[in-house]
Amino acid sequence: MKALVFNAAFIGILGSPPLLTVLGGIIGLVLLLPFTYEMEAVPAFALLLGMYAVTSTSDTI
Repeated sequence: MKALVFNAAFIGILGSPPLLTVLGGIIGLVLLLPFTYEMEAVPAFALLLGMYAVTSTSDTI
């Protein structure tokens, strides 16, 4: 589970600025939703939480 959160944060850090600069962080969550359909509840929530945490704090640095 820690690896999943780390991977989500890593993808959010690297993919968020160039890909989601204009669209915003909510679009990142929407893009990850199809990947969570086949996952169990806890890892899916960890993935979405990792993406949300990165996108909500990326503009404060």
